[in-house]
Amino acid sequence: MEQELTLLLDEHLRQYPQAQPQDFYKLLYQREFGCGHLAPAPKSAERFLREELARTEPPEFREETVKDAPEECIPGVVEPIGNGLCRVHLDGVWNGEAVRLLTRVFCATAKTHTGDAARFHTALDILCRWAADTPEAAAMRETIGALLADGCPAVHHSAAYRRAYAPSYRVVRRRYVDAWPALLRAQRAAERAALGVPALLAIDGRCGSGKSTLARLIAEVFGCPVFHLDNFFLPPELRTADRLSRPGENVHHERFLREILEPFVAGRPVRFRPFDCSVGAMGQEVELASAPFAVAEGSYALHPALRAHYAASVFVTCVPEVQRARIARREGADALSAFDRRWIPLEEAYFRAYDVPSLAGLILDTTDFSTD
Repeated sequence: MEQELTLLLDEHLRQYPQAQPQDFYKLLYQREFGCGHLAPAPKSAERFLREELARTEPPEFREETVKDAPEECIPGVVEPIGNGLCRVHLDGVWNGEAVRLLTRVFCATAKTHTGDAARFHTALDILCRWAADTPEAAAMRETIGALLADGCPAVHHSAAYRRAYAPSYRVVRRRYVDAWPALLRAQRAAERAALGVPALLAIDGRCGSGKSTLARLIAEVFGCPVFHLDNFFLPPELRTADRLSRPGENVHHERFLREILEPFVAGRPVRFRPFDCSVGAMGQEVELASAPFAVAEGSYALHPALRAHYAASVFVTCVPEVQRARIARREGADALSAFDRRWIPLEEAYFRAYDVPSLAGLILDTTDFSTD
């Protein structure tokens, strides 16, 4: 922890030489607790964000225009601060769509990120040691001591910092920033669904690439249900040689269509029994109320029998070395050989047979994504 924080503090001093002790305290406070102390309500959070963008010089905000929306990356400069968090600076070309999404990930960060007071106190000790050989050592000790005595409150940037840098940013989870292009697709589908027609976003892609993680992030941001193709593994009685010889037929897509996709897009509740691979049998029935927007996640989600029911789709991928390392971490080294022999070749045959990546609305490469 000390080495990581020392590097962070060194970089912060390099970027912001006018920073005062309370600015370094604020950095570590945000690194530990994120924006949770604000407990923002979505409507007020969006209003404050729009007001802050209106004050930027020069003004770089454009209202609605999906055609101008940033597709590949978040509009503002992203400044990692550690602990899975970053500052997104409001210095890019923002439009209404991007503002709504930043508001959503900001609010989701407040709900999903929690800090630890003891760890924060340790970080403050490291800060004081880091500053010990500088002219600001006494001021740092005095400031930190006073804030500790006051119960470690959230603070504003110092006047000197505000004059020098005019800070304007939001603290959000780094994973939301990584997934920004996919979250934009989800937002467009969710907002269309809010007009009255239920919508599904499909996430297909390579095992170990982060499909389930992306689905969870979308669920956190949009509060939507997620339907997993893994719950529709092909039962033993259907595993005929003829069926398994055809690409993409090792999932029970007929049942997924009948029990998930068709009732969902019709606005009806969804009822299904997940297949439990550990015992080779169906589990207890699950019932989910109708919803305007949901995610269908898993390998074979974009099977030809299913793809017409989606409003949007994402294909998730990563380089083979990263894929194998993730599978080994998740499943264990022994299980990796089974993926190499069976599951990866089956997926790749399906991708080739139906040209799956090119059919997806977005290809998301997670090779370099944050692991925090």
